[in-house]
Amino acid sequence: MKAKLRALACSTVLLVSCGSHHDRDTTDNPSHKDPLDSNKKTNDGDKNPDAKKDPDKGKPDSFGLNSQEKFEQWKSRLVKSCNVASAFSDGPTLDLSVDSKVFLEKTKSSMLLKGKDGEFLIFSKPISLQGTEHSELVKSEGNSVFKAEFKRKASQCEVYIAGQKVYTTNLYSAIPVAAHWYKDKKTPEPTLAKTIPIYMPTMKDGFIFNQRFTQSIFDAMKADDKTFSFLSELLDISKTQSELFFYASILVNIQHLATLTEYPDILPFSDMSDRVYGPRSALDNLLKPNDFQLNLKIKAPHTGNTADNSIWVLNARVSVKPDKDQLLAYSASSIEFKDPVPFSDKDTEECMLRRTQFLRNMRTNWPSFGDAKGNCQVLSGDFLNTYLNSMALKDLLQQFLLQVKSSKEADYKDWDFLLKKLVERLTKENKNVENALDPEHKVPLIKTLSNTLENMSELLKSHSKLKENESVFTDTAVQWALHGDNVDRSRISLIMDSLEHSISVFPVSTLNLIEELGKKPFDFDKELEFAKNLQENYTSLAKQIWTESKDLGVQDWFKEPFSKVIQKMFSMDQLKKWLGTLNAADSFKDRETKRLQNKVGFDRKDDFAKVVKRALEEEWKDTEFESIEVIAEFAKTTMSCNYHSSVSSLVECKESDRYSKKKGLFLDPLFERRYDDLSKIFTAMLKDIGEKGPFLKSEMQNAFFKPIWNQCSNDEVKRKEKILREFVGLWKAANDWSEQNKIQTKIRDLMSECSL
Repeated sequence: MKAKLRALACSTVLLVSCGSHHDRDTTDNPSHKDPLDSNKKTNDGDKNPDAKKDPDKGKPDSFGLNSQEKFEQWKSRLVKSCNVASAFSDGPTLDLSVDSKVFLEKTKSSMLLKGKDGEFLIFSKPISLQGTEHSELVKSEGNSVFKAEFKRKASQCEVYIAGQKVYTTNLYSAIPVAAHWYKDKKTPEPTLAKTIPIYMPTMKDGFIFNQRFTQSIFDAMKADDKTFSFLSELLDISKTQSELFFYASILVNIQHLATLTEYPDILPFSDMSDRVYGPRSALDNLLKPNDFQLNLKIKAPHTGNTADNSIWVLNARVSVKPDKDQLLAYSASSIEFKDPVPFSDKDTEECMLRRTQFLRNMRTNWPSFGDAKGNCQVLSGDFLNTYLNSMALKDLLQQFLLQVKSSKEADYKDWDFLLKKLVERLTKENKNVENALDPEHKVPLIKTLSNTLENMSELLKSHSKLKENESVFTDTAVQWALHGDNVDRSRISLIMDSLEHSISVFPVSTLNLIEELGKKPFDFDKELEFAKNLQENYTSLAKQIWTESKDLGVQDWFKEPFSKVIQKMFSMDQLKKWLGTLNAADSFKDRETKRLQNKVGFDRKDDFAKVVKRALEEEWKDTEFESIEVIAEFAKTTMSCNYHSSVSSLVECKESDRYSKKKGLFLDPLFERRYDDLSKIFTAMLKDIGEKGPFLKSEMQNAFFKPIWNQCSNDEVKRKEKILREFVGLWKAANDWSEQNKIQTKIRDLMSECSL
């Protein structure tokens, strides 16, 4: 069917160059921000096609009036295709999709729609298109001629008239409907969920295992037939189109149960758990043997759109019917939607305090931070900031730190993450850490940390270059405190004196060393001494290497060694060797440039960088580059490489790993460049063999690149090379096929001798 429509569309507008059809796909296009996810609250200028501020709203003089009218109609349509047939023809079009600009205009930039009668609809992330299209049309209208060009890359659609961009948008294959609720919606039949109450004998609190109370809400909010009628009226499209381009999401993305309003002490155990916990008396009320209803507060899904960036609270009512076998039947009886109102920070604080206390009673030890926050984070729009601003929650951290002895082996159960975040904020605000976190001076760890931070702050005043990286020292101070390392002022001063100079020359290496000192503050004396005594000629040489490596396209190779210059304490000789290789590579690059002048081939730009990186690893000099230039020429004799012009490309084309100084390979120093001469000799022999010996040529090529005779001495190689030339001469002179075959066997045996 799609193929027929496509053929029809192409025949309708004969001058359209029809691109290949691409199936719709859910993959996003990372190279282009789409409007539904770009945090754009408005689309200024979209409603005014002549807005000067919008570069896409041009109106070329050559645009005919009739075509202009059709084009404006195309722009205003919600469902369209990105091609000429859709914009300028009345015939059928292909790849109909939803225009994001028109969609957001109709929804007032929101992904949350509210109807007059309490209807509430939530859209999910749209489904993008894949692939690319290009269509073009030259059209006459009266005395005017204009060229219309449509370009599509994934979901992005651009329209050019007479070479001027006049429209840009994103086209989506579909937009999922995450949830839809309305007053007279019938809720699904209640689902039986087995409930097993579990009570700890010595505890006043307990658990219930069951389905989430929100399951019935999920079912009640799924899109149905009425959803598409609602969309059809709201978006001014046909019901058929609403069903084609908007579909019901399988999962309703509502946040998990946040609060049972009748029983605020009952909380879910964790985000993903089916367990609910609370005081035993409250749990007993949930299991009483008569019908009852639960009022729930639920957090509605986030749409990913800035215009809807708030926490929507759904007040829901769920009927529960227990039976004698402890099976609970849930059904959603009503849901009420209000304006976006966030849960308060107080709700979050109370939730975490109750939760932490419950878990402590259950386990007798302090819970991890992840267990403690659990679903309480749902109660806050920005949980981390709520935590950092809350004295009640800071008090939880203080209580936990009182129970832990600082050491490298201590298990901080992720509470150290919160400590680091708090310290970062306090130091930025120039506040005393101990006064803010431990005003009663109870916690030794915080006192040690506060003293260390004060020393660092004072010393950084006289170390201006390190001052810019104060946050790294703050992290280091926290790590010392957590590990139980009491680092005095003199040690901190020594560290800063040593690194003040190196930070401007080797910033990455210096910062890495500071991090390593965070783990071992009393180690790395040699490295600190090395950093302190960096000489001008050393740093100058390093800068030269960094600059030259960039010019040669191999700067990324130096990122690793330069990130550990101080740790590795590279010698001056090492830097000189690297610079020597770069200088040799620079000369090689000049020769490569000349070789490529006026040449056409399959040479790739990255081949040069690959060769130079191998050269850096093995510290090549001019001689190694000169050798590969000679040896690589032999690769041209092979069918797969004969179109390559540059040596770099020839090396990468045929057995690139053989061009190495490692034992037994072409550049092995013990060989004294013997493969330079051999490559010339073999090239001449193959030329002499000509077209009548393809199999012999292939055997000689393969043998050469093993490399040939790499276990022979240089004198043996010279002797075998002479014998080989004699054999090739005899093979060429032989007229009898049988005689040639015998000689070829001797050649094969000769080439296999002295080889790995």
